[in-house]
Amino acid sequence: MNNKKIIIGTAQFGLNYGISNISGKTGEQEVKEILQYGKKNNLNYLDTSSHYGRAETLLGKLNIANWKVTTKYKTEEILVEKEKILENLIKFIEKSKKKLKIKKIYCVLLHNPELILTRNGSELYRALQTVKSLGFISNFGYSIYNFSSLKKMCKRFKPDIIQCPYNIFDRRLITKNYFNFLRREGIEIHVRSVFLQGLLLMPFKKLPKFHRKWKNLFYKWEHWLSENKLDPVEACLNFVLQTKEIDKFVLGFNNLIHLKKIFKTKVKKKIIFPKYIISNNKKLINPSLW
Repeated sequence: MNNKKIIIGTAQFGLNYGISNISGKTGEQEVKEILQYGKKNNLNYLDTSSHYGRAETLLGKLNIANWKVTTKYKTEEILVEKEKILENLIKFIEKSKKKLKIKKIYCVLLHNPELILTRNGSELYRALQTVKSLGFISNFGYSIYNFSSLKKMCKRFKPDIIQCPYNIFDRRLITKNYFNFLRREGIEIHVRSVFLQGLLLMPFKKLPKFHRKWKNLFYKWEHWLSENKLDPVEACLNFVLQTKEIDKFVLGFNNLIHLKKIFKTKVKKKIIFPKYIISNNKKLINPSLW
């Protein structure tokens, strides 16, 4: 396991996040232990958002000055008034820095970044470049759910980082050849949704009713795991780890036990992931549509 590639996702620290999450928000003491254990094991990156409930405030209470923190803002909230785009962006960054109690943000990612292609996109891009040059942030990028505007966004308004979904079911980065495009453009690739919000870790009989319409795919997934004597966490992590084009990946978990299990996962070079375990159905692979 290359620990330097792992980014701790913090949505569970502030929200009842994840379809398989039955324990609710992670408690403060548990978060503290996760951070301490992570730092002892050479983890350096945190992924949070101003929209993850109490997450930024909680992290700020736990002394994260020696972590590199990515946070996210909604593009539409920055674009409210053309004359105040830079002012709004700085306001959001300063608010996050105050909550997190850090001097500099590693990366700001935009939610709904497709809006940068609208009327005031050039002003927003200039604002992002300005806050970077002034030292408020080290990087900026786009957090995407779909790839339809990716190439257009990156060619017109090149980011430092793209964060996007990638897992055994959702292989759009490979099938649509986006890896090669992003590499050519010199853009870092960070992936999330490695466990599809925990859906890939659940036995079929415990799936929500909404997801059972894809029973054939889940049966294939379970059968393949059983046939290859693989734990779903092990399979999901190896799938991502075998994709060398990925620079970093965000992993969310509810407690320290889950993090320790991740660290115990061995990288297996001989796993061949079948091409029939895949879906292009956005209602399945895009959690925002559940």
